Amino acid sequence: MADLYGRNYAYAVDRLRFDATLWALAEAEPNVTTWQETAVTDLLREGEQVVGVVVRRGGETTHLTAKAVVGADGRFSTIAQKVAAREYGRWKRFPTSLLYAYWEGVRPYDETGEPTIHFISPRHGLGVLMLESADGTTAVTIEGQTKRLHGSADGRLADHYHALLRDMPIVQRRIAPGTTHHQN
Repeated sequence: MADLYGRNYAYAVDRLRFDATLWALAEAEPNVTTWQETAVTDLLREGEQVVGVVVRRGGETTHLTAKAVVGADGRFSTIAQKVAAREYGRWKRFPTSLLYAYWEGVRPYDETGEPTIHFISPRHGLGVLMLESADGTTAVTIEGQTKRLHGSADGRLADHYHALLRDMPIVQRRIAPGTTHHQN
């Protein structure tokens, strides 16, 4: 791999490990209360000012007040929608999505066994990126037009992900001996 900005490598961050680290750092703060498996469903307001959130957790609804509410809840942010936040930098012509999993036991790209970024574009509208990650795992990511990735999944994204990979012989040659470690 050629040097770029003084580096000659790339690495896929293990999202479960990264997210767990961020969570642990937040939990360690004395003034932070953390709740998992909780969904923001609405905002609490006093006039135009947002003063908290309404959350659903384990079938119960709870009102939480705060001096600040941060919408760090992803691409389809409930909080951003509730405050009618302005979108910017959004590419609307061909919206894309990702399906990925971390694999153990993936064959190396070539006989050298050196870490390699491997990009495969098997058909129009889809691409696969294979990139080294933590603990000897390989991130195998399918990126493509959202309608191609989600349109026929019927809510079973993991099954759809594996079906797409089975249909790509060049990817199969590398992942055949492997197993998924964790998936998103």
